[in-house]
Amino acid sequence: MPYDNISPGVFIFKINEHIKEKLQIIKQHLNYEQSKFSFYSSLAIQSLISSLLAHLPEDSWNLVTTNYRILDVINFIENNINEELTNPILAEQARLATNAFTRLFTEETGISPQKYVKKKRIDKACILLHHSELSIEDIASQTGFADRYHFSRIFKNITSVSPAKYKKEFGMK
Repeated sequence: MPYDNISPGVFIFKINEHIKEKLQIIKQHLNYEQSKFSFYSSLAIQSLISSLLAHLPEDSWNLVTTNYRILDVINFIENNINEELTNPILAEQARLATNAFTRLFTEETGISPQKYVKKKRIDKACILLHHSELSIEDIASQTGFADRYHFSRIFKNITSVSPAKYKKEFGMK
């Protein structure tokens, strides 16, 4: 969130003075900090991303929903992806009965809450497989799967490739 609300694609931006200035600040901090991200560097990067996002055409934004209860639940899922996220737990977060929540979530997002949770877990796993050197067991744990075998089965079912193969082909070298 909120980057999940942007349609996938490659976006081309004209580099104006404002963007050049932000890129220069980031470059200076990374050169000085030996590729470590300080708080200031992180703010500069967030500022750059926000500036670029603000210039995207409106049709690039694909808001999942405008319902504040569902947005709260989506945020809760993002922040607790490694926890147990059953429909009753999510319904409680939305302050709705389980059936009412499940119906509303499905109407608003187009998929069931559990399919959404599974998709977000796999998305997070892909990021970890790609950008970390964590073991598959650790990634399974950090993304809320019971164990490596359950994680591997679900991952392969959704991506058509095993986590090990994904890590080998797309992970950090």
